[in-house]
Amino acid sequence: MRLSKEERETIIRKSDADDCWDIYASSQKEMKKFDKVAELIEVLSDNEGIYAKLYKLSFNQISFRKPYRLSDEEKNKRANRLNHQNRFQAYKSP
Repeated sequence: MRLSKEERETIIRKSDADDCWDIYASSQKEMKKFDKVAELIEVLSDNEGIYAKLYKLSFNQISFRKPYRLSDEEKNKRANRLNHQNRFQAYKSP
């Protein structure tokens, strides 16, 4: 079954009854990511091939972070610090 862009989705679910995340993924990009880190539970396929996979992740494998923005001043400070570290590494290497 070939899914359209609108039909391809990733659903992550957590219930209070268990200590893990249940994941349904029908996006190839997301399936590749979850193949590396999650326990594969089921592969959903038809005569055209795999169209979705079900996974489990332990509760501590997913975290949520608040996005933050750097000011231009902070970006410049970090860039200068990184450039300084790179120059130091170049002198240190034989």
